[in-house]
Amino acid sequence: MFARRTTTRRLGIIFFCVLALVALVQGREAAGGTVLKLAHAHTPTESILGLSATLFADNVRKYTNGSVEIQVFHSGQLGSNEREMAESVRLGVLDMAIVASAPVTAFSPLLTLLDLPFIFENHAHAIRVLDGPIGDKLKQDLEPKGIVILEFWSAGIRNVFNTVKPIRTPDDLKGMKVRVMQTPVYLDTFKALGALPVAMSPSELYSALQMGVVEAGENDPASVMTWKWVEVIKYYSLTQHAYCPMVVIINTKLFRSFPNDIQQAIQKAGRDGSAHQRLYVEGLWDRAMKRIEEKGVKINPVDDINAFREKVKQVYDKYDKELGGNLIKQTLDAGRVSK
Repeated sequence: MFARRTTTRRLGIIFFCVLALVALVQGREAAGGTVLKLAHAHTPTESILGLSATLFADNVRKYTNGSVEIQVFHSGQLGSNEREMAESVRLGVLDMAIVASAPVTAFSPLLTLLDLPFIFENHAHAIRVLDGPIGDKLKQDLEPKGIVILEFWSAGIRNVFNTVKPIRTPDDLKGMKVRVMQTPVYLDTFKALGALPVAMSPSELYSALQMGVVEAGENDPASVMTWKWVEVIKYYSLTQHAYCPMVVIINTKLFRSFPNDIQQAIQKAGRDGSAHQRLYVEGLWDRAMKRIEEKGVKINPVDDINAFREKVKQVYDKYDKELGGNLIKQTLDAGRVSK
């Protein structure tokens, strides 16, 4: 079984790379090497990053006086598996992508910090960490491995949704099959909570919920609407267990091949994109929560968030050793300072 899954994943990466390479070659030939291909899996409007990705591309053209243009491939046109997208950027097959940080932990384990359960108190806490020395450290660790993180964007606070019952206590998750991202910390977190985590691509979740392959998933409210999971779920429980940022990434060699002024222009476009995206997405979360409720999904708070925190202490113990450098404590302390 493991061998079949490994072979399937490798074939998926190869297929994605072929698609990206065709797009890359066509773009480079058409524009003399000035057009960069950026891929993401979200819709161009009413998604957590679609409008901001377009703004970023527009600003790159503006700030480089047209010497660099970015062509955005949205809605999974080059594939929706973010692990494969990140791998393609690392290999130089794809120029750029915007993906969740979780799949990128395959190349930089330090990024696991951002996936730890309950590591951030709120959105402001997350931004404080990502835009500060800790965020810089995470970027520096990844760059030698083939990927430059231009910016951290916001996806949202993640909650559990399912087809069975409201989740009020950790005991409600016992034995429940929950789709999670393909990253160890999410698997460890939901195992610690007593669930049966199943790693799969978000594009597979709709049918998996329909057919009962899994009973639950977990994500921010905007993504629940964008991916249309709202059509097949009954409960959305505010566990607020994780905050997974998006990362705007570019191949290291490609980025460093540009003159300094072009690099700075691309980075400025990224910062402007962050300012737009973070503000936009907060409003999007509110709108999405209202729409989820309007669709007939029952929304509920959990009884005691500390009961969930207590269950995942073992996850902190494991990754505190792996991350080192007191990173977990520094991150938690940043939340206390921001209050």
